[in-house]
Order: sequence, then C-alpha cells, then structure tokens
Amino acid sequence: MELTDRLQPLAHREGPQACAAPARCEQLWTLISVALIATAALAAYANSFRGAFVYDDIPYLISTERFHRPEALWRQLPFMPAVFERSLALNYLLGGLDPWGYHAANLAIHVAAALVLMSIVRRTLLSDRLRGQFGRDAAPLALAIALVWTVHPLQTESVTYVIQRREALMGLFFLLTLYAVIRAAASRQRLAWYAAAILFCWIGMGIKNVMVAAPVIALAYDRTFLAGSWPGALRQRGLLYALMEATWLTGLRGGIARIQESGLGVHEMDMSTWDYARSQFGVVAHYLRLCVWPSSLCLDYNWPVARTWNEVLLPAVLVVALLALTAWAFWRRPAWGFLGVWFFVILAPTSSLITIKFLAFEHRTYLSLAAVAALVVVAGYMLGKYTLARLVASARARAAIGWGLAAVLVAGSCAALGYTTARRNNDYRSAVAIWEDTVRKRPDNPRAHGNLGVALLKAGEADRAIEQFDLTMKLEWVTPEVFFHRGTAYQEKGDLDKAVRDYTRAIQMKPAYAKAYANRGAVWQTRGRNDLALSDLGKAVELAPDLADAWYNRGNAWFASGDMERAVQDYSRAVELAPGMAEAWNNRGAAHLEAGRYAQALSDCTRAIELAPDFGPAYRNRAVGFLATKAFDKAWNDVKMCERLGYAVDPVLLKELSASSPPPPRQP
Repeated sequence: MELTDRLQPLAHREGPQACAAPARCEQLWTLISVALIATAALAAYANSFRGAFVYDDIPYLISTERFHRPEALWRQLPFMPAVFERSLALNYLLGGLDPWGYHAANLAIHVAAALVLMSIVRRTLLSDRLRGQFGRDAAPLALAIALVWTVHPLQTESVTYVIQRREALMGLFFLLTLYAVIRAAASRQRLAWYAAAILFCWIGMGIKNVMVAAPVIALAYDRTFLAGSWPGALRQRGLLYALMEATWLTGLRGGIARIQESGLGVHEMDMSTWDYARSQFGVVAHYLRLCVWPSSLCLDYNWPVARTWNEVLLPAVLVVALLALTAWAFWRRPAWGFLGVWFFVILAPTSSLITIKFLAFEHRTYLSLAAVAALVVVAGYMLGKYTLARLVASARARAAIGWGLAAVLVAGSCAALGYTTARRNNDYRSAVAIWEDTVRKRPDNPRAHGNLGVALLKAGEADRAIEQFDLTMKLEWVTPEVFFHRGTAYQEKGDLDKAVRDYTRAIQMKPAYAKAYANRGAVWQTRGRNDLALSDLGKAVELAPDLADAWYNRGNAWFASGDMERAVQDYSRAVELAPGMAEAWNNRGAAHLEAGRYAQALSDCTRAIELAPDFGPAYRNRAVGFLATKAFDKAWNDVKMCERLGYAVDPVLLKELSASSPPPPRQP
C-alpha cells in the first residue's frame, strides 16, 4: 500500500479537514492515520505478547521439525509460495520457540492488513458511485472503519492464537489483491498492477483455501464501483479474473498438506453435507451476533450438528432473509449490497455446503467482519448527518457538532472494543488458562476437557489432568490419544500398571501409534523388562523413524542391557533429530564412559551442561571422566556443582576421587 496516496482536495472542506496546504494535509492525515491504527492495535494487543503456545500451536510449532530446519521447507514445498510456513520458520530462526516474536509478527501482519483495508475503503468512498455522498469525509470514515476492525475482540483468535496467522496472512493478501485491482483501474501502469493482483492472489491461495473468494469479490467490486456493470467488468478485465481463478489450483494443492490433527486426535462426527449445511445457519447467526456484541468468545465451541427443525428454523429465517436482502440490494443499491456480498461470499468456503472437520471457529470471520464494521460506521455517519441537518441550521455548526460527536463515538467504541480485546488476550496467557476458559463456557465440550488435561499434564498437574481425561471419556470422546495422554499422566505419577494399561488400549485402537509404543517401552525399561522395552521401542522407531524420544528410550534400554555400542548408536540418532535434548547427550556420554572412551564422554557431558546448566547427572558423569583422565581439580569442581544443585553424588566416586586427590579447601 502506498502511504502517500493522494486524498481528495482538502482545501475546500469543512471542519477539521480544512487546510490551506492540501498536499501537506494529505501527508499529515496519512501519518496520523497510520499512527492511530498502529497505536490502537498495540494498546489492544500489548498483553498478547506474554501469551503461550496453545492448541494446534503445539503440533505445528513445537512438534514439527521442518520449522526448526527451514531448509527442509524448500524440499517439501518447492513449487508453492508457502509464505505462512516460511514466516514461522523465520520466526524460529530469529527467536527459537520464544512466543514473543510469533505474537509480534502476528500483530504486524494484522496492522498491515488494517492499513490496506483503510486504503481500499477510502478509494471506494471516492469512487464515482459514492464520491458525491461520502467524498468530503472519505478519509476519516475509512480510518474509523479500519480502527473498529483492528481492535474488535473477534479478531483475537486470528491474531493472538499464533497458528491462526494463516487466517490473518491470507486476509492481508486477499486485501492486497483487491487493492491492486482497484489501483489498476485508474493507473497508467495497469499491467504492473494486474501482475501484482495475480501474484498476491497466488500467494494467498497457497496460504488458505478461503482465498478462493478473492476473484469473486474482486469481480463483484469491479461491477459495483469500477466498471459499473457485469459486461463492462468482464470486457475490461475478464482475462485478469480468469488468471486469478486459475490460482485456485494452488489452494487445492496446498489444502491437502495443511490438514492437522489436534492433540486429542480426530473424533469424526457423524455429519453429512446436509447436516453441515443446515447447522451453518446457526453458526452464521452466531458470527453476526459476535460482530455486533462480541461477548463469550470461545476457542473451541465444538458446535453441535443441528438435528431438529427447531434448531434450524429461526437462524435459517434470519440468514435467508439477509441473503435475500443482499441480493435485492446488490441489484438495486449495489454499494450497500456489496457489503452483504463481502460478508457471505468470504464465509462461503467454511459456512456452506463444503463439509469440513469443525462447524464453527471465530477466526473464520476475520475478513467478513470488515463488512459489518463498514455498515455500522457508515450507517451511523449517515444517521448523524441527516439528524443534525434537521436540528441545526448552520452548516458550520453542523460540521463542528458532527465532528465532535463522531470523534467521541469512534474513540469510545474503539476504547471499549480494545479493552475487551485486551481482556480476551489475557485468556491466552497460558494453555491451562485458555482451556479453563473454554471449559467454563462449553462444559459439555469433551475436546476442551481433554485439551485442558493435556495442558495440566504439561504444567506438572498429573492428578487434575487425569480428572479431565476421565471427564472427556464420560462425554463419549474416546480416542487413542486420550488413552495415551492419560497413560502419560499415570506414568508421571509413578502408577506404572495403569500407564501400561492405557498405552496398551491406545495401541489396540491405533496399531500404528508410535508414541504409545515409545512410552510403553520406557515404562517396561523402568520396570526392568528390557526385553519388552526393546520390542516396543523397536516398533516405535520402525513406525516413526524421526521420533527422537523413541531412539532415546531405546538407547536407555540398550544401556541397561549392557550393550553400550547400540546404546551410543541410538543416542546419536536422538541428538541428530533433537540437538537440544540434554538427556541424550549426557546418556551418550555415560555410555562412552562405560566403554572407556573418556574424551568422547567429556565432550558429550560438556554439551549436555551447555544445554542445561542445572542438569546434575551431567556434572556427575563429567566428574567421572575427569577422574579417569586425572584432571582432579576439574572433577572436584563438578562434584561441588552437584552439591550446589542438590544432586546426590555417588559415594564410590567421592571415595575414589578423595584417594587420588584431596578435596580443595573450601572458600570462606
């Protein structure tokens, strides 16, 4: 977007826009607008930077190795723009898994989209169809709409929930596509803008399939505000829209690779296309309510299928009536009708006959919300303008009062919306907090209880996690993943019999469940059953050769069996897959110690200490290595570190070290 786009002449306007130097006023207004949107966004989302990774962030960012090795993206997605995936890889390259950088990038994308939206609205209000009615106030109206859209709480799921960057990034390229089409219509560099529109559309298709609506919206916009008719739009830019539609192939190809399972697995609903379609009447009605009154926002609705006509009839009447009104308005009052077209067409890929896994998610309204914001702001502007015209005779007084009221209303609305957004961001402060919020709002949602259990387990609250997994099963959400996570909780508690029971049940339900084999193998190894451990862990690495934990656990089993060579091989594979796994480095060092390879042992234990400076076993093993190589002072230093960390040192080590070299005097 060009921040220096020329506004309409300002010198002859009334109110605060009047200025003797139009060019300077244009630049000043642009700078003020950009600053206001950026400031409002930062104020509303500042507390989101403290938010944690939640829900699909975990499998996408933490458990997906390709984002930790950006070069792998080029091998996996060589012919796709993959802007979303590569943006995550860049975040990892710059800041690892620190959530702050991911949240900052999400907010930057959202602000950029808001600025493009503001420019689109301003140019629309300055179009031939609307200039006479709105041209004098196009810039402030565009700013007001963009501000409301930016700070609206309904956007939090697309901005604060890290992995929904996909929605916001797609939204940015959707808006850029339309902006390029608008610029092309009045530019001498039409081919350049046409090329930009196709490029933006292609990139957007590689981000999310909702982008299929972009060519349709661009054509509808052309018919309404540029060419003025369908034949005119197709005659002037038909080839452009055909090429934009051809980018749909990118969306279809990219969509297959983007299917993800949540941490609890896929619990398929008995849902036909007709079930999905009729349920969407209630979903769309709910989206509309949230646009106007954004209360009780929820991460995971687990929206039920509408089974009876009583559940369908009322929302269907509302939605069908709005669709009919949109069709009539688009025919008779195209500018107003376009808002309805924008809202419904952008929702169509997720709220129509196209059956997808889940019925409702708030991030799907990211772009559709712009139509509601525009409708409310413009309708309020017109109501105030014509009301003042009847009550106040003086044009100058009307302008002053109007601007004052508008400023108060917009500022108040944005402050209220921004405050609500900040409060909603607080729910994302941790995985436990967001799932506790979801369970409060949807107590009958088994997936929410299960994900709360996973979050509690990671927070070290195994007992509370088991309670949530039990609730999940009582609500008839019985998947191998639920058994796996409950088994992990029992394993954390030390209840190994129940852990084996749940891991076995998970494997029975999902015979190729590598993680369940790996964890059950670890339990067998803890119980001294190395034969069973090696069997399960061998199956795990066979099913999932990139599962670092499985290689690590099998290395432990080989170590316990006395086969140090095989232990070293498996530990080596583990650190190759997970270079930050300090335990694997330390255990490989211990295996080298047992084999008498002291130089390798010292190197591995030192690496473990670099990764985890408070890891007592690594100091203990390195002390053994220093003792064997007669580096007694270094050995005593590591023994002291063990004591400082509260890690018990083997008495045999102390005896041998004391016999070889007396301990150094304690420092006062």
